[in-house]
Amino acid sequence: MKKKALLLFFLLFFLFSTMEIVSIVNADSGCSPNWMQTGTFCTYLSESSSIGFADNSFVLLKDNKSVIYRWECKSITNNTATLEISLQYNVNNSQVILNSSILVDTRTKCVYLLNGSNIGQTRLWMEPTPVDGQNVTIWDVPPEHVGGTITSIVYGKTLYCDTPEGQQAAFLVQGSGTIKGVPIASSATYEFDTGIMINGNMLNDPTLLSINVKNISSRLELLETNIDLGPKETMFEILSYIPAVAISVAIITILGVLLFRLRKRKKMSHAR
Repeated sequence: MKKKALLLFFLLFFLFSTMEIVSIVNADSGCSPNWMQTGTFCTYLSESSSIGFADNSFVLLKDNKSVIYRWECKSITNNTATLEISLQYNVNNSQVILNSSILVDTRTKCVYLLNGSNIGQTRLWMEPTPVDGQNVTIWDVPPEHVGGTITSIVYGKTLYCDTPEGQQAAFLVQGSGTIKGVPIASSATYEFDTGIMINGNMLNDPTLLSINVKNISSRLELLETNIDLGPKETMFEILSYIPAVAISVAIITILGVLLFRLRKRKKMSHAR
């Protein structure tokens, strides 16, 4: 009986060890995200004062500072996704729309123009479910390399962030280096279960460069997506209702006390 138990223990140990090794290899080699499908999209909003272009010109946004950035997967074949990129903004009460089609290797996040030119790695998503303190690659196009560090625990607690689907567990990626010869301090927050960018700066991101845009002056914030961002942190929503519920209970209690006293006075006056 002891031999069988010992054999079972070693079999389980071997099984879990093998699974761990496979997960490490997959994490290092990069995996295609399972949410990337035809029709998948993300829309971001940025309240920006300016947009900088690849030729170093720029446009100032005065009256309407809202900039809409959107990507949508038009097709995917063998880990290569065709994405449609669009940027919408207003200048002098006139709407401007820039758009392009690009190819993205969903495992490496390398972005290619339709002519096959590699223009870099996008920061629109990262590998999901990372470990706090883990080192990751933000940009790796020789001779340039930008590394980053994961932060998913803040003051001993899980990091959370607002998304279109409510509060979600998240992780922050920060790093610095040069991209396309331009020094950057990259900072972006990603949803924990999918790795989708929730907010971040996009200086010299190749998806923007595909429409000849170098930078949007303010951070992009996720406005809408059809990607299931994972389990919602309902506790935050419950806590958000507490003030309103408390005020309602207080008002009802006060009205109840006033009504009780009013009836009591009426009864006392009738008794006299």
